[in-house]
Amino acid sequence: MLHEAETLVFVDPEKLDGIATKRKAIIRNLVKQSQQIVNAEEINDNYNTSPKHRIEQLFSEYGEVYHEKNHTPQIANAIGMPALLSACSHFGSWINMLCDFQ
Repeated sequence: MLHEAETLVFVDPEKLDGIATKRKAIIRNLVKQSQQIVNAEEINDNYNTSPKHRIEQLFSEYGEVYHEKNHTPQIANAIGMPALLSACSHFGSWINMLCDFQ
């Protein structure tokens, strides 16, 4: 993966709904941002626009409560591997390399 695990959230931010209930406005804003991004893996163009910081700017509890160790894997699971591999070519290449390693 090129950057941080939160990159995966931008493949389908609506999947945050499972952990960020009652935060529909936040999810709508993240969906809008994701629609403006051609490649989720390339949104880390500076410190303030890294995936984690984009999420935290809207959803301050993300870094405190819903961080990558606890919820990003759940969100990625909800999005599903086919969508993640399709949207994130570097991540897909890495996964394929691991699978070929056997």
